[in-house]
Amino acid sequence: MVVGEQAVQVAAAYAAIHGHCALGCCGGYLHGLFGNDQYRASLIRSLGGKSSGESHLAKVEQALDELAGDMERYLDVDGLLGLAGV
Repeated sequence: MVVGEQAVQVAAAYAAIHGHCALGCCGGYLHGLFGNDQYRASLIRSLGGKSSGESHLAKVEQALDELAGDMERYLDVDGLLGLAGV
C-alpha cells in the first residue's frame, strides 16, 4: 500500500491515464481514495491546504448511524421488510 506523497503521485498518474477531460476540466474517480486519512492529509497539504485531522471512517460511521436512526424513527421498517419478504 502506498501512502503520503507517493500515493498522491500514484493517484495523479492513474487519473492521467484513466481519467477524462472535457472543456478543460479533467477528472477521475477511485473508490475509497479519500478514505485513507494519511493520503487525504498529504493531498490537501500538496494543494496548500491544512487537513482537519478528522477520521473519515469515523465520520462515515456517524452519518450511517444517524441515517439508520432516522429510518427507524420515520419509516415502518418492519412493514417494509414484511413487504420485501424478509
